[in-house]
Amino acid sequence: MADGPEDATDLQDDAFDAPRPTIGESTGAVKPEIVQDTRPPGSPLELIAALATIVVADFTIYRGGGYSGWAVSFALLAPLMFVASRRRAWSGWTLLLFGLILLLSARLSWLGSDALIAAGAFFIIGFGLAIAGRAPCIGDFIPFVAQLVPAGFLGLIDYRTGRFANFARPSRSATWSLLMPMLAVLVFGIIFLMANPDLAHAINERVQLFVEHIWSTLAAYCPQGSQIIFWCIVAIIFIGLVRPLVWPAFLDSLGKFSSHETPAEITTTTAPALYHAAYRNTLIALVALFTVYLAFEFKTLWFREFPSGFHYSGYAHEGAAWLTVALALATATLSWMFRGHGVDEPRKLVLLRLAWVWSALNFLLAVAVYHRLMIYVDFNGMTRMRVVGFLGVTAVVIGFALVVYKISRGRSFIWLIRRQLWTLALMIYLFVVAPVDYLAHSYNVRRILAGDPAPAVQLSVHPIDDGGLLALPAALQSDNAVIREGARAILSERLEEFRSRCPTEPWDRHQFATEQLEARLTEMRDELDTFIDIEARRKARAQFDEYVYQWF
Repeated sequence: MADGPEDATDLQDDAFDAPRPTIGESTGAVKPEIVQDTRPPGSPLELIAALATIVVADFTIYRGGGYSGWAVSFALLAPLMFVASRRRAWSGWTLLLFGLILLLSARLSWLGSDALIAAGAFFIIGFGLAIAGRAPCIGDFIPFVAQLVPAGFLGLIDYRTGRFANFARPSRSATWSLLMPMLAVLVFGIIFLMANPDLAHAINERVQLFVEHIWSTLAAYCPQGSQIIFWCIVAIIFIGLVRPLVWPAFLDSLGKFSSHETPAEITTTTAPALYHAAYRNTLIALVALFTVYLAFEFKTLWFREFPSGFHYSGYAHEGAAWLTVALALATATLSWMFRGHGVDEPRKLVLLRLAWVWSALNFLLAVAVYHRLMIYVDFNGMTRMRVVGFLGVTAVVIGFALVVYKISRGRSFIWLIRRQLWTLALMIYLFVVAPVDYLAHSYNVRRILAGDPAPAVQLSVHPIDDGGLLALPAALQSDNAVIREGARAILSERLEEFRSRCPTEPWDRHQFATEQLEARLTEMRDELDTFIDIEARRKARAQFDEYVYQWF
């Protein structure tokens, strides 16, 4: 007699372990499996974590909304997600993303920005993928985000209907072993209290004060309609993160989104001779072109002094951007040529040799791009956008190196796209987390103190956050009187803003960089109060702006 159907509790209840359909069978068709919803029941721990998340989000985001509040929210949300998740998969991704979230939270507390909040949300979603046992790849990231709301609604329904997993309940004897002593102490305590009128009166007053305090607290924190909606949104998103729906099997059935693809799984076909001839000739032409251009680049820009009136912006700014585009296009071209269409081994060897030569030339081109950026930095200092330029070129260089690795190891195109997206995400993360203004203006001030006044223009034409202003007090030691007085005017203006602001800001709006700057400027108040006259300050600032504009 055939076995009966599986018991419901024995079904696969993990959304990410759904079996994958076979690819490339005799029919050549891909038939995604129909996956039934075998959502597991909830757990009390999961519900407690969801309620804790609502409380944390209410105090740090809804009632606050400052960057420090977001920092605390991100730092606490990750461990709450891990505790609530049924999978709780420990992996390198889990630890890496948790570390990145903590670093991002620290940066938010030091000096926050909206970009950091967006990055935090991005990494929280990636952490949800990681604890569910998936690598945070673009093929998984998009559907994971799409299922957050429906998964959250289904989780709320599970809680509403009492669909919880069985858990150990205390026996009746254990319950009474706790309740009976508590009841006895309460009864006898009341009796003893009533036996002492003075003590009863004093305690009665304290109880009344306590009750009044509780009522006033409840009245102050009575939830409004928008607050209840916010709670629901937080609950839905949290539940969607820790209780994802059954993973769509059709994504895995496409094969190209497989997280565990190996070189042996990549199907290659022999391309006609046309591919070989076209690719070979293209590579030869590109090698010749790059060789000639790099010789010109190194001859014209590497070793010579730049004359007065040299177009720094055109060469070092726009030119570097265009060379970066060339690197990106080279990355796409080389990846396209070796996207899986193979040729006979002798012919393939020829293409590979040409590809390695062209790759070496591309890395030399990357060196030229860095050199152009440094020309601009040497001219008039460091800025935020130049940091973006360095990170962007680095991302392109890493992307090209990944293409070379892909070709040498026979990886798939999707493998490449995933890692290039990770590289881009890492560069964006570094930019939003690093104290860019502080690093840039520390460099500029060092140049000024060394006798080079050109970087002072960056103190005039670009906004500076409080982190960057922390580097400016050193500029008051400059031998250049115009720069010294201009820096003093900038700092004096910020000190005046500190004096006029509300001294009792909510905790979530405190920023460590701002507090550190305020303390530093307060120590320097005797030196900065020379510009307490607004007109004198404006005159010094105007003179400073006019002087440094010659290097703009």
